[in-house]
Amino acid sequence: MNKIEYIIKSKETETLKFRPSNEFYSKLGINKKRFWQLVRNDKPATIDELKKIANLFEVDITELI
Repeated sequence: MNKIEYIIKSKETETLKFRPSNEFYSKLGINKKRFWQLVRNDKPATIDELKKIANLFEVDITELI
């Protein structure tokens, strides 16, 4: 499990599963395909992308590096 996936799982609860909407991707500023490439570790994330993810999930960027 990579760090982005770990952050997502830590925010989930039994009743609230992570199901991103188009609004989520719009707020994030990363398209759907690219986001899931990052979650699956298919492609390395840029610092800018890590900042966007950290801001949206309200975590410190150092947790993702």
